[in-house]
Amino acid sequence: GTAEEQAQALSILLRVCSADNRLYAALYEGPALNMMHTVFASNKCIMSPHMLKVILDEACNQSILSTSSGTLVTRAEAAVLEPRLLLLLLRGWRQLHTKQELSWEVEGSSGNRVQQGGSLWALTLCCLRMLVRDDSSRRSFNQYQMSRVRLLPTLLSACKERFLNSEFGPLEPAASSSLVELVGGLMGSPPQLDRLVLLCDFLLLMHQASDTFVTHSRANFYFLLTSETPETSEFQHSFKRRPSRRPRKNGSDAEPSSSSVTSDDIANDSSGVLKEMEDRIDQSSVESTKQMKGIINMQIKEGRKHNISSTSENSDVNVDVDDITTTTVDMYSSGIYHQRKMRAGAEPGWSACEGLLLLLRR
Repeated sequence: GTAEEQAQALSILLRVCSADNRLYAALYEGPALNMMHTVFASNKCIMSPHMLKVILDEACNQSILSTSSGTLVTRAEAAVLEPRLLLLLLRGWRQLHTKQELSWEVEGSSGNRVQQGGSLWALTLCCLRMLVRDDSSRRSFNQYQMSRVRLLPTLLSACKERFLNSEFGPLEPAASSSLVELVGGLMGSPPQLDRLVLLCDFLLLMHQASDTFVTHSRANFYFLLTSETPETSEFQHSFKRRPSRRPRKNGSDAEPSSSSVTSDDIANDSSGVLKEMEDRIDQSSVESTKQMKGIINMQIKEGRKHNISSTSENSDVNVDVDDITTTTVDMYSSGIYHQRKMRAGAEPGWSACEGLLLLLRR
C-alpha cells in the first residue's frame, strides 16, 4: 500500500490496543512493541511523515505534527501520555534515516514559523525537542514522563550507533541543533548527577585520543575542539621514524641468515595482522577496539620472542630497537583508525558533539 494507507493501518492497530486493556498489556508489556522494528525494516514498509505523525499522535494528548495542505508544521503544546512509543522511534533510528529530503516549519511561541529541512530522523528529533522546549507549558511533565522510560540513555545509545557503526554521512544542521536542545531538555535544570555522567561518558567515547587531554587526576579531563579527521590527526604523525641509534652492518659484513629480522618483515607482518583484524572485527560491535588491542598485544609478544631467539642464534645480526618500536606504534595506530565504520570525533557527529560540549559547560 501507499504511505498513507500504511500509516492508517498502524493508527488503527494502536487505537484498538489502547481501547482494550488486554490488548494494551499485550502490546506494551510484552515484546510486541519491539517486533514493530522488524516491520519497519521491511522493504515493503514506507517510513514517511505520515507514519511518524501516527506514532506521535498516540504518544501525546494532541498532535504536534501537522501534515495539512501539504506542509509539515511542528507545535509545542502537547503532553506525553505514552513515552514508550517515543522509545520505539529512537530505537528505530535506522529506518527513520531516509534519503528523502523533507522540509517543515517550526512554530514558535509568538506564532512565527521557521523553515527547516532534513531527513525523517531530523524531523523526529525536532518533534521530540518541541516537547521539552523552554516555552512549552508541559515541559516539566514531559521531562518526567521521558525519564520514566530512560529516554536519555536510549537517545545517546542511538547516537553512538549512528556515529560509530553506520555508513551514514554527517548530521544535518537541523538534526544537530535539535539533538543538542533535546539532550539539554532531558538533562533537566539543574541536571541530575547520573545524567551528567551519561553525557560525559558519551563525549569521551565520541572523541578520539588526539582530541582529548586527560590530566593526572581521573576526575579531570578536557576536550580539544578541532575539526581534524583521523587521517590528518596529530596522532598519526606524532610517531615518526627517528634516525637509528645503532650502526648497521653492511650486507658484505654480515652473512644472510634465515633467522634474521628486518623492518620489512615486521611491516609485512603488520599489514597481515591488520588484514586479519579487519576480517575479525564485527561490524555491529562497539567492543571491536578491545579485540583489536588484544590481537596487537599477542603479535607484539610473538615478535619479541622471535627477536630474542633470532639474536641468540646469530649474534652478528643487529635489530634496530627504534624500528621495532616505531613499527609497533604504527601498527597500533593504523589498527585503531582502520577499524571499520569508526568515526568518533570526525565529521558525522562533530557539530553535535561541539554543541553538547557547550551545553555541558553551561
